[in-house]
Amino acid sequence: MSADNPADILSRGVLAQELKVSELWWNGLQWLSHSNDGWEHSVTTLPDEETLSERRVVNLVLTTMDQSIGLIEHYSSWRRLVRAVVWFLKFIDFRRTRQIGTTAWYLSVSYLKKAETSLIRQAQLQKFNEEYISLSKNKEVSGRSKLKGLHPMRQSENLILVGGRLANSQIAENQKHPIVLPATHKITRQINIINNIHTFLNDNKNINKNETKIKDMVQPKNQNQASNFTHKKYKHSLH
Repeated sequence: MSADNPADILSRGVLAQELKVSELWWNGLQWLSHSNDGWEHSVTTLPDEETLSERRVVNLVLTTMDQSIGLIEHYSSWRRLVRAVVWFLKFIDFRRTRQIGTTAWYLSVSYLKKAETSLIRQAQLQKFNEEYISLSKNKEVSGRSKLKGLHPMRQSENLILVGGRLANSQIAENQKHPIVLPATHKITRQINIINNIHTFLNDNKNINKNETKIKDMVQPKNQNQASNFTHKKYKHSLH
């Protein structure tokens, strides 16, 4: 407070006679002359690890969504959207490392995969935000969630996958745990278009040799359909 600040005595103006007998000027605050046992103590409460973890998850969600939501809305083509995100990721890496790699001007397979994963994650964050945060804290999703019947899990790339009894079956990993996509999201529609194109090409024996990486997807609309999902597949072209 200003009234407790000795320097403010002069700034407010004071007579020499008053300054001569001023306890505040000569001795400072009264409590400074007392034992520190009587001093006021402020108590700082540190948040527990669970609270910090939740804050980190929420901050990650908000930051990531802000970074690429504009790109998702801007592009109507999955292929162009993925490539735009690749350049976005390359720019982020350059700003972080200040180094231009030998593949800086090429669309590498690793960056295409990172871009696709990032976009799918955005769709999940936008439509399954509550479930994503729960799984990020190693908790089960709410009983009212439309994903509940899928026994959802989160893997190393921070994507929501289907869990369940297929974990021990002798099938490919992406078939054991398909990626969950929101049926009404824009990128799901884009992926379905790509999937339909590749189905047509496959039926006509005209698959491009550079198309790789089949991924299984499920698109939940409501909880009653949890046991009757259609597995969707798509491939990305490298040129």
